[in-house]
Amino acid sequence: MTRVQELCRKLKPVLGRKIDRLWSVYLSESDPGGKADIEQTLELLAVKHLGHSYQPDRAPFPPPSRAFAESGNIELGVMTYGEKNLYPFFLKSDRLKEHLLVAGRSGSGKTNLTFVLMKSIMARGIKVLAIDGSVGKGTLSQGCLMHLGFRHR
Repeated sequence: MTRVQELCRKLKPVLGRKIDRLWSVYLSESDPGGKADIEQTLELLAVKHLGHSYQPDRAPFPPPSRAFAESGNIELGVMTYGEKNLYPFFLKSDRLKEHLLVAGRSGSGKTNLTFVLMKSIMARGIKVLAIDGSVGKGTLSQGCLMHLGFRHR
């Protein structure tokens, strides 16, 4: 994948059809100077809308489509990409028949995601069992018990 393709792929969720048109112009441009101008424009758009530096960013994946994100019935939150809130994100309740693992490094939001998920699931009358290996004040276990009306000893 070329740098231009990579930038277009990442900018599309934020800028939509404008990027499609810019890609079409880039493909039809025969002058190398014209192509270079479009490449520079894409780099500047990436800095403005995605917070990217001029260096290639290899980490983030583009967000799921709006249709996919909104196809569920249990709201988890808002899909954010390039520091811009795009649309709500839902989980399909039929996926809850399977086991779920929330993993990530310390401070990445595992507990917050689990609280949001559990609150939405319990609001539908679905029973939840959460196991949190951490011990201490403010852990998931303590928060769940408090949410259910129990006190942590």
